[in-house]
Amino acid sequence: MTTPQTHLVHHPYQPPEGFAAPQPGIFKASTVIFESTAAMRARDWQNKQGYTYGLHGTPTTFLLEERLATLEGGLQCLLVPSGLAAMGVTPELFEKIIDGAMADHCHKTSPRPATRADYRSMLDASM
Repeated sequence: MTTPQTHLVHHPYQPPEGFAAPQPGIFKASTVIFESTAAMRARDWQNKQGYTYGLHGTPTTFLLEERLATLEGGLQCLLVPSGLAAMGVTPELFEKIIDGAMADHCHKTSPRPATRADYRSMLDASM
Protein backbone atom coordinates (compact mmCIF):
# COMPACT_ATOMS: atom_id res chain seq x y z
CA MET A 1 0.00 0.00 0.00
CA THR A 2 1.28 3.47 -0.84
CA THR A 3 0.74 6.62 1.13
CA PRO A 4 -0.71 9.68 -0.66
CA GLN A 5 2.71 11.31 -0.56
CA THR A 6 4.36 8.31 -2.21
CA HIS A 7 1.58 8.04 -4.76
CA LEU A 8 2.09 11.68 -5.73
CA VAL A 9 5.83 11.28 -6.15
CA HIS A 10 5.35 8.11 -8.18
CA HIS A 11 2.12 9.02 -9.95
CA PRO A 12 1.09 6.61 -12.71
CA TYR A 13 0.82 9.36 -15.38
CA GLN A 14 3.02 8.53 -18.34
CA PRO A 15 3.86 11.26 -20.82
CA PRO A 16 3.50 10.38 -24.51
CA GLU A 17 6.35 8.68 -26.30
CA GLY A 18 9.38 10.91 -26.64
CA PHE A 19 8.98 12.53 -23.22
CA ALA A 20 10.25 9.70 -21.01
CA ALA A 21 12.65 10.65 -18.21
CA PRO A 22 13.32 9.51 -14.63
CA GLN A 23 11.95 12.82 -13.33
CA PRO A 24 9.05 14.79 -14.75
CA GLY A 25 10.13 17.26 -17.39
CA ILE A 26 9.25 20.93 -17.48
CA PHE A 27 7.86 21.72 -20.90
CA LYS A 28 7.08 25.34 -21.73
CA ALA A 29 5.45 26.02 -25.03
CA SER A 30 4.71 29.40 -26.51
CA THR A 31 4.79 27.76 -29.93
CA VAL A 32 3.59 24.26 -30.78
CA ILE A 33 4.39 22.80 -34.20
CA PHE A 34 1.75 20.85 -36.10
CA GLU A 35 2.12 18.75 -39.25
CA SER A 36 -0.34 20.99 -41.08
CA THR A 37 -2.92 23.71 -40.58
CA ALA A 38 -5.61 21.04 -40.81
CA ALA A 39 -3.95 19.09 -37.99
CA MET A 40 -3.80 22.23 -35.84
CA ARG A 41 -7.48 22.97 -36.44
CA ALA A 42 -8.48 19.35 -35.79
CA ARG A 43 -6.87 19.15 -32.35
CA ASP A 44 -9.05 19.09 -29.26
CA TRP A 45 -7.22 20.54 -26.26
CA GLN A 46 -9.83 19.08 -23.93
CA ASN A 47 -9.04 15.42 -24.65
CA LYS A 48 -5.34 15.68 -23.71
CA GLN A 49 -4.26 13.77 -26.79
CA GLY A 50 -2.58 16.74 -28.38
CA TYR A 51 -0.54 19.65 -27.22
CA THR A 52 -1.38 23.31 -27.32
CA TYR A 53 0.35 25.92 -25.14
CA GLY A 54 0.12 27.71 -21.84
CA LEU A 55 -2.09 26.07 -19.23
CA HIS A 56 -3.79 23.72 -21.68
CA GLY A 57 -1.73 21.06 -23.19
CA THR A 58 1.89 20.37 -22.33
CA PRO A 59 3.25 17.24 -20.67
CA THR A 60 3.99 19.40 -17.61
CA THR A 61 0.43 20.70 -17.25
CA PHE A 62 -1.06 17.23 -17.84
CA LEU A 63 1.12 15.79 -15.06
CA LEU A 64 0.30 18.63 -12.67
CA GLU A 65 -3.43 18.15 -13.30
CA GLU A 66 -3.14 14.42 -12.63
CA ARG A 67 -1.20 14.96 -9.40
CA LEU A 68 -3.57 17.66 -8.14
CA ALA A 69 -6.56 15.40 -8.83
CA THR A 70 -4.85 12.62 -6.87
CA LEU A 71 -3.98 14.95 -4.00
CA GLU A 72 -7.57 16.21 -3.78
CA GLY A 73 -9.10 12.75 -4.25
CA GLY A 74 -10.67 13.77 -7.55
CA LEU A 75 -10.96 12.08 -10.90
CA GLN A 76 -9.87 15.02 -13.03
CA CYS A 77 -8.37 18.46 -12.76
CA LEU A 78 -8.30 21.39 -15.16
CA LEU A 79 -5.74 24.15 -14.64
CA VAL A 80 -7.03 27.68 -15.03
CA PRO A 81 -5.44 31.06 -14.34
CA SER A 82 -5.65 32.23 -10.76
CA GLY A 83 -7.94 35.03 -11.81
CA LEU A 84 -7.79 38.47 -13.32
CA ALA A 85 -9.18 40.00 -10.13
CA ALA A 86 -5.95 39.01 -8.38
CA MET A 87 -4.16 41.32 -10.83
CA GLY A 88 -6.53 44.23 -10.20
CA VAL A 89 -8.75 43.75 -13.25
CA THR A 90 -12.37 44.75 -12.70
CA PRO A 91 -15.41 44.19 -14.93
CA GLU A 92 -15.42 47.94 -15.65
CA LEU A 93 -12.23 47.37 -17.69
CA PHE A 94 -13.72 44.63 -19.88
CA GLU A 95 -14.86 46.85 -22.75
CA LYS A 96 -11.40 48.42 -23.07
CA ILE A 97 -9.77 44.97 -22.93
CA ILE A 98 -12.19 43.63 -25.56
CA ASP A 99 -11.55 46.66 -27.80
CA GLY A 100 -7.83 45.89 -27.63
CA ALA A 101 -8.37 42.21 -28.36
CA MET A 102 -10.59 42.96 -31.35
CA ALA A 103 -7.99 45.38 -32.77
CA ASP A 104 -5.03 43.02 -32.24
CA HIS A 105 -3.56 41.49 -35.40
CA CYS A 106 -3.80 38.02 -33.85
CA HIS A 107 -7.59 38.35 -33.69
CA LYS A 108 -7.79 39.08 -37.41
CA THR A 109 -5.59 36.15 -38.41
CA SER A 110 -7.01 33.53 -36.06
CA PRO A 111 -8.49 30.43 -37.72
CA ARG A 112 -11.27 30.66 -35.11
CA PRO A 113 -12.11 34.37 -34.74
CA ALA A 114 -13.70 35.31 -31.42
CA THR A 115 -16.66 37.65 -31.04
CA ARG A 116 -17.01 40.38 -28.44
CA ALA A 117 -19.34 38.02 -26.57
CA ASP A 118 -16.64 35.29 -26.68
CA TYR A 119 -14.09 37.66 -25.14
CA ARG A 120 -16.59 38.80 -22.48
CA SER A 121 -17.31 35.17 -21.60
CA MET A 122 -13.58 34.42 -21.28
CA LEU A 123 -13.05 37.49 -19.10
CA ASP A 124 -16.05 36.65 -16.90
CA ALA A 125 -14.73 33.11 -16.44
CA SER A 126 -11.26 34.42 -15.60
CA MET A 127 -12.36 36.56 -12.68
